[in-house]
Amino acid sequence: MVFRVSTQRVVSLWLKYLEFSFFVNRAFTLNRKEMLSFFFLCIFLIGYSFVADNPKARNMYIMLLSFYFYYKTSGWFLGLLIFTISSDYFFSR
Repeated sequence: MVFRVSTQRVVSLWLKYLEFSFFVNRAFTLNRKEMLSFFFLCIFLIGYSFVADNPKARNMYIMLLSFYFYYKTSGWFLGLLIFTISSDYFFSR
């Protein structure tokens, strides 16, 4: 079975791809909070590369940055999260 595609169709798809890839489209731009999340992810990955070999340091790093990110996105619900984690820990003992 051979699929035949017209040259015009290939060119139009290629132009749509170029337009989507290189030109600003308001429907697909990042807002301020998404940009900050992206930069936070970049900083997290750079820091993670330094602590990746040490399991204790790696777990502490991930936990602390997760708490910080949760605080920045959800505010004071971090206290509720910490309360839930500690109560689960103490009730499971």
